[in-house]
Amino acid sequence: MFTTGVHVYLYVSIACYVASFILYLFRARRAGRGLLIMGVALQTIYLLGRAWLGDVFIPNPIFEGPFLLPWCLSLIPLTQAIKEPDSNWGPALVLVIVFSIFSALYPKGIIPPTPKKVTV
Repeated sequence: MFTTGVHVYLYVSIACYVASFILYLFRARRAGRGLLIMGVALQTIYLLGRAWLGDVFIPNPIFEGPFLLPWCLSLIPLTQAIKEPDSNWGPALVLVIVFSIFSALYPKGIIPPTPKKVTV
């Protein structure tokens, strides 16, 4: 499917999160909320693209911790920004940015399964 450039979606979503936080700091909350929505959407596309890395849809790569955690954390400020636009949803983006940068530095290939180590 779109496996050749799937990691670009992660990098662009991180840029959206950073820009959203900067706009939040400059009190442009509506534009920041829009970038936050775009970042969550791009990271969702990235997670779905990870499932196609082996040219067959396997959902296991979607649920790897370093890649799923920033997406889950980004849903917290997103729901808060949509529910109450004037609330303080920006500080939660700091955790999203930190864990997203960690996931960008984490190895992104397919991790082969290990054999069962059954001993007597």
